[in-house]
Formats: sequence, structure tokens, C-alpha cells
Amino acid sequence: MAETESARLHSRFAPSSLARVLACPASVILAEARTAPPAPASFWAAEGTVAHLMTEQMLREDLPKDERLRVGDRVAVPPHEIVVDEDMYVASFVFADFVRSLSPEDHVTMTWLEQVVRLDDAVGADAAMFGHLDAAVLDYDTATLHVADFKYGRGVTVHVLGNAQLYAYAVGALLTLLTPEDRTKVKAVRLHIMQPRLGDGGLHSVTITPGQLMEWMRHTVHPVVRSIVDLTIPDDTPLVPGDHCRFCPVMMECPELGKRSQALAKQIFSQADHALPQLSNEDISRILDQAELIVPWLDKVRELGLERLRMGAEIEGWKMVHKRGHRVWTQPLEETEKQLLSLGLTPEQITETKLRTAAQIEKAVPAAARAAYRALWVMQSSGITLAPAADPRAPVLPAAALLFDRTDKTETNHG
Repeated sequence: MAETESARLHSRFAPSSLARVLACPASVILAEARTAPPAPASFWAAEGTVAHLMTEQMLREDLPKDERLRVGDRVAVPPHEIVVDEDMYVASFVFADFVRSLSPEDHVTMTWLEQVVRLDDAVGADAAMFGHLDAAVLDYDTATLHVADFKYGRGVTVHVLGNAQLYAYAVGALLTLLTPEDRTKVKAVRLHIMQPRLGDGGLHSVTITPGQLMEWMRHTVHPVVRSIVDLTIPDDTPLVPGDHCRFCPVMMECPELGKRSQALAKQIFSQADHALPQLSNEDISRILDQAELIVPWLDKVRELGLERLRMGAEIEGWKMVHKRGHRVWTQPLEETEKQLLSLGLTPEQITETKLRTAAQIEKAVPAAARAAYRALWVMQSSGITLAPAADPRAPVLPAAALLFDRTDKTETNHG
């Protein structure tokens, strides 16, 4: 079983946490005052770590193929063990292929992978602000610096416009990776976020000038970072809940988030089921907005409760149970097939052959055939759902929603 490299050094102002720092500077103070050890990486974060490693290996031409991760390999990301599956392979391949596309064969380019970028020149060396960008490509022919970020998750769509993490990576790339001469030649910075598991909707790009990036750093980031480093941040700076709470290291300890959860609980439990239709649209909006903050907090409470039960604690009214079971073969598949055939079953009864999915086949399609390949499939939604107004997907109009509803019922009725 393979293992990932040692844990990376941590920056208190890492680009990955910068959106939270800017929105809620007091969370940095609260995090550094905590006495509990930091929580281990989640399973989803561990999956992302392995997917990034696979992408890097795909892009490094000097790495022998037999040293690269393959489907079925197991990788230790303590405390988790991640199995590389086809979904991860395809997602990694798609991002790696995109990074390659940023370096056309007829252009002069330079590429950096998994590179540490520092922002000392922007906020001061004592801030120790740095991060690890996934990929950067300098295209000398177009005077463009590309910065690409790979997001393996598919639960939350990540936007590129105004994305503090990617903006900070871009500033770090300009200051760290480029020579002073190359820096003066760059006319545009093209930022990309790719979430391959979202399909065609998973690539978002925006172009910004180096001057705009540096202005954002001076006026938005520098004052907040320096106030924390210099200890000039006011004592009464409030904690500000928001979308950034989802990955906050002190979500559980945050008193403001606790107050929000209690207020929401009171509102929900004071509302009888039969009275729900009486909720105004404004009430629904307010409750959903609060739930977006509280649900991740409740998930953390559930994780904490399970961890304490694992350690032998007792939580009144709750217990640990096994998840729903499923049957697995007790012997290797080849031996199982032989024994099933000996029972009188036919090969057709014990095995099946079906066309792989479009995503699974994509990695095998030659570059020259991609245009023809894309004509063979379309992206089809499985239905409609509720989403915040900031979600980049186009809204579904009421008439279309009714059509979806009728289609779903028709399919259900006809089995």
C-alpha cells in the first residue's frame, strides 16, 4: 500500500483558508487560542489528496509508468486508506489533459506543478503566507499566465470569479515563479477552476490583469493579514458566520454559530407540521439561509458524537450501529465463478456485459477523435433541486419544473 508524503507545512494565512480569514478575521484568533488538537483530515479531503497526487504523476513525463498510481491501488492518508477507483482516474486524467492543453505545441511555454508559492513581498515575510498551487503555465506567445486549480469534490460548485484562494495563488505565482523580466511581460492572468466530476459544468475560467490582482492584494488582503500579525485587530471584532464556516477548524467552538443553531432550532420546533404551509416565502428564505450554515455544524456534532462513542463514552439516547450490510463473495471472483457454474448456473446468469459510461471511456479517446466523441453524448439532468441564488447553474422556470415532474412520474409508472 502506497503512502502520501509527510504533511505539508501549515500557513495560518494559506490561500485555501483565505476566504474565511477575510470574511471572519476573528476566526483566526479563535483557532489559535484553542487547546484541542486539530481534527484529522476528513475522508473527502484524503480522497482529494490522492486525486491530486495521481494528476501530478500523469503530468510528470519523467515518472515511469510502473511508479504511477493505478486503479485498484490503495493509498494511506492517515487516518484513512483511499482506494483509487475509475472515477478518480477519469477525474485526474481530465484535469491533467486540461493542463496540457494550456501549452500548445506551437507556443513557447513554461509549466509548474504542485509548486509552493509565497506572498512575502505582498504581506510581509513575518506573515508566513504561502500555499501549494496545482498547476501554472506561462504562455510567452500570448503573454498570459494560467493558474489552474483541481477540485475533486462534486458536492459544492466552486466559483472562480472573486475566488480568494485562486487570486492568492496567482499573486504568489507572479511574485515567486516568474523572473522580474517575465513579470513585466505578462499582460493577462487566466484563472481556471476545474471540477471534472461535475461534467461540462465543472470548468470555470476568468481573466484578470496583474495590476488588478495586486490591487486586490493591497486593499483587501494586506489590511486584514497585517491587523492579525501586528495584533492590531480590535478586541470586539465579531465572528461572522457564512459559507466559509464549512471548513473552519473551530466550527464546533464558534459561539456565534452555536447561537445561530439554537435560534434556528427554536424556530423550527415552534412550527407545527400542519402550519408549515403557512410559512411565507420570506420565512422559507430565512430558514434555508440559516440551514446552509447550521447543517455543516450539525454534521460536525454527529462526527464528534461518533468519535466519543468509539472512545467508550456514553451519549444518552444514542449508540453506534453497523451500517446497512451487503453480501460479498467469500472467495476470489474466479473461484466463485467456477463454483457457481458447478451449481448449474449459466455464464449469462452470473456475469453481465454493459457499455461503460461516457466518463469512463473518455480517458481512452485519442485527442484527434475528441470532437467526434463529444457528438455521441449529451449532459442530462436527473431532475430538479433547490439551490442558493448564488449557484452558477441557470434557474429552471416553473413550466420546465412541471415538465420534469411529469416525466419522473411517467418513468416511475412504467417501471
